[in-house]
Amino acid sequence: MHDVQAQLLRPEPRVLRLLPVEHRQSRPLQQLPVRRRQRVREAAVRGRPRRHVYCPGIAGVLRRERFTFGTTTANIAFGCITETNNSVQMALDGASGLIGLGYGDLSLVTQLGATRFSYCLTRFFGGKVSSSTLFIGPSAGLSGDTPVTSVTYQNLGVPFSSFYYLLVSGMSVGRGWLNIPFPAMGVIVDSNFPFMSLVDVAYKELIQEVSRQLGGRLVASPVDWLELCVAGADVRRLAPPMVLHFQDGGEDLTIPAENMWAPMDRESTSCMMVINSATLEPPMNRTTIIGSYMQQDMHVLYDLENHQISFQKADCNTI
Repeated sequence: MHDVQAQLLRPEPRVLRLLPVEHRQSRPLQQLPVRRRQRVREAAVRGRPRRHVYCPGIAGVLRRERFTFGTTTANIAFGCITETNNSVQMALDGASGLIGLGYGDLSLVTQLGATRFSYCLTRFFGGKVSSSTLFIGPSAGLSGDTPVTSVTYQNLGVPFSSFYYLLVSGMSVGRGWLNIPFPAMGVIVDSNFPFMSLVDVAYKELIQEVSRQLGGRLVASPVDWLELCVAGADVRRLAPPMVLHFQDGGEDLTIPAENMWAPMDRESTSCMMVINSATLEPPMNRTTIIGSYMQQDMHVLYDLENHQISFQKADCNTI
């Protein structure tokens, strides 16, 4: 798939078709949390576009357009964002919008009829800024001799039915095993969410164990939403990696320290990029999320036919 520079869309009536109120999909849109604001939920009069809320902080108008990807052309329903809040604007960081890769009928993958896709996210911080790569269709695959961790994913019901859910038997940090009850052991893989969020019981266990291991090396956090921080120079030397241990015979997935800790204060301090799910809006406050920061320099392959996600360490600048 080629890199495409997003440009301002100037719709013409013959090209751009607004989806009317009576337009329906066979399944709900994306099953993302809905902000309960009547003025963004109500439908317009017959024949006019319907407004939707895709997640807390994003609202827009649903449209349909003909897109070309290389030699493939398809009519795709897409949303024009009309409202965002400050949190969403910060998360987008200048990007034009979001691509849906989930189970929903309106995700890009579903609309293209693809059975596999993969992406490789370049590093957030570093001297060289380069684009990440997304492959959809037969071109999606892993390569090289680096070990691959493959895990079978589950499809949960509403409100998580558009997410890829992995069953976890345990989590460890360094040499310490986190004491987490079984019902809390499951994670969602989400490339849009930047952080890792842990359900309350798991988050408290993680904070306690990392604090025990780092002890006097911890420093004051420069922000009020990240608890644990160390001197930037100490991350690679002291910060322990996290390991996710999967059920059903899946291999362990190691998240290295550089994918857990981010530079703050002009890199003099680094903080662990993990938050408590209890701070999120429902229903995301009830689950654990592996966000995009944890997936840096990992080639992640989604095999939709075999319900499997594979992780492979990679230099995403070269893919």
